[in-house]
Amino acid sequence: MDRFELARRITAYRTSLGETQDVFGERFGVTQQAVFAWERAEVIPRKSTALSICRATGMNIEDVEAIRAERKADKKKGLLEAYADHVLQTHPEDAKKMIDRAGRQSASEPGKSLDVKDKSKDAVPIQDALNMTEIVLKSVTVYRSALWSNIRAFHKAVVDEVEMQGMKEEIKEMKEMLELILERADIQGQKKRASNVG
Repeated sequence: MDRFELARRITAYRTSLGETQDVFGERFGVTQQAVFAWERAEVIPRKSTALSICRATGMNIEDVEAIRAERKADKKKGLLEAYADHVLQTHPEDAKKMIDRAGRQSASEPGKSLDVKDKSKDAVPIQDALNMTEIVLKSVTVYRSALWSNIRAFHKAVVDEVEMQGMKEEIKEMKEMLELILERADIQGQKKRASNVG
């Protein structure tokens, strides 16, 4: 199923009930404009609303969520492509610098990956760790303050690692954008060469 089929099914369901878009919208707590956008395949209903519609029509919620994910990916790609075009048109020198930098980086770091290794196999069973920590923290020894310092340090390290993962995601998106800029620059260069030849 695609978004147009979803829109068709929503429209068919509404008309089978004999309801206007206003009345149908009231049934799901949305405006007539929202129903109009659903039926034009411009917007996917919220998950809770989609779930109610799926129950009533026999549609599969996983299909609707797949359509939502596809729309999100299309929007992201469209934004990246638009930005790549904008950079190439409005800042050709900056685009050239980015292209040159990307060429140097890929030459100096071939195959470098940003993926974080799965460390779950090294994990200590949580209950064991909690029990041992509790015993040490209840003791009246120097180990208690040392453990407390380590817990704070490890907590900070975990938080930093999570933040780093977020930064790695941003870098990945920037690399995707750079690839689009490179692709657009290559296409524009080919068009320019073709117009010079012709």
